[in-house]
Amino acid sequence: MKYVILIADGAADHPLEELEGKTPFEAARKPHTDRISQMGRQGTLITTPAGMACGSDVCSMCLLGYDPRKYHKGRAPLEAAAMGLELTPEDWIFRVNLVTVIDGNMQDHSAGHISSDEGRRLLEDFAKRIDMPGMLLYPGVSYRNIMVDASGRNGQVGRDWSELKTTPPHDVPGDPMRKHLPVGGPHAELLQRMIAESEVFFRGHEINHTRREMGELPATHVWPWGQGRKPVMPSFESRFGKKGAMITAVDLLAGIAAFIGWDRLDVPGQTSYHDTDYAAAGSHALKALEKYDLVCVHIEAPD
Repeated sequence: MKYVILIADGAADHPLEELEGKTPFEAARKPHTDRISQMGRQGTLITTPAGMACGSDVCSMCLLGYDPRKYHKGRAPLEAAAMGLELTPEDWIFRVNLVTVIDGNMQDHSAGHISSDEGRRLLEDFAKRIDMPGMLLYPGVSYRNIMVDASGRNGQVGRDWSELKTTPPHDVPGDPMRKHLPVGGPHAELLQRMIAESEVFFRGHEINHTRREMGELPATHVWPWGQGRKPVMPSFESRFGKKGAMITAVDLLAGIAAFIGWDRLDVPGQTSYHDTDYAAAGSHALKALEKYDLVCVHIEAPD
């Protein structure tokens, strides 16, 4: 038997007053999904174990049969794997957003969905300025970047970030930035200094001058979060006897796929937004079933 897993990330959401108490998924016009539901079986499942934060990383692991209480070591290592970064067990990996802070408040976790070219220039220029031995910055897509603390490589005693507490910037829109700075452990001040230095450096950068002139949000700060270490996960095929593949525009899901031995399929027109080519995702998924036992199609736009 062949299988397709369709993840409409974030579609369930919460009941909303403006939708007469319905969730966005309940209120949406979705005749094909309704038809599939009528023809098949329906059920509910818990995708966030007690005590863990609800997020795409934890929930997606659960959906694919991997208990995050055992395998989740942080969000950033998953995204780093999707970027093809070579990681060691001693590394600590961070997600680094480019964000917009206005009047001290977290205005936008994505710096206005800054372009990848602009984000790369800002991060590369900033990396040349800061003095953080052992820290490696890797530009990613748009506002999403990765930082690797490689200070523990080659038998060295590296920094210990196990007590650090960080906050996803998308969880605190409008909140004072200072309330959510990295805290805990012996090295939190290093990240606080990094954030403060980025504010000074980005303020005068030509990329931000141009963005302001065009009425776009500037990237005012870097924001490290989602830290963790490289997980060790058994392959999906070794556990379930099925060969899988992933269609996604999001590095997080691509990283999970990499760790469990799935291929990431190259499908044109896949974005993280509503302009994604859904027809292409569907047709490529069906075609891929000729080679794979299972194809997972991840749709990010609802989230």
